[in-house]
Amino acid sequence: MKGISMPSSTNRHFLRVSIETTLIPMLENSGFERVPLAGEDLASRDIRSGFPFGRLRRYIPDGADLADIQIDKRYCAFRVNFGRVPETGVDHPISGHIDFLDVWAHYLPVSYELCANALFRRWFAFGVPGFGATMAILWLMIAKPS
Repeated sequence: MKGISMPSSTNRHFLRVSIETTLIPMLENSGFERVPLAGEDLASRDIRSGFPFGRLRRYIPDGADLADIQIDKRYCAFRVNFGRVPETGVDHPISGHIDFLDVWAHYLPVSYELCANALFRRWFAFGVPGFGATMAILWLMIAKPS
């Protein structure tokens, strides 16, 4: 089971609030900055729905680390997409060259997903046992070492 099917607005709200109050502050404490949706991304219903928190970016000497939190369309579930973009941007096979500041993690030739189960590509889900533990494990994985 991926999560609660046909999520109620209450469950979706709880998932978003949990991410907003737990996961995003963890990423911000690790040096990531929020990049809100703008332009075409903000105008797209699919992007607003799937990526309501926009992107997160952490600058490094030769580029940036990227992260975005993707909400599933059908279930109360999410995953974290991440990767590293060089300061020169990337060349996308369909869109051509994409500037460094406009890149999403999934545009990268090499990007990763943080899921609850990598083998089956199961997303982290509200409504399945262990959701609270999921947030704790994410905190341990993302927290900046002391």
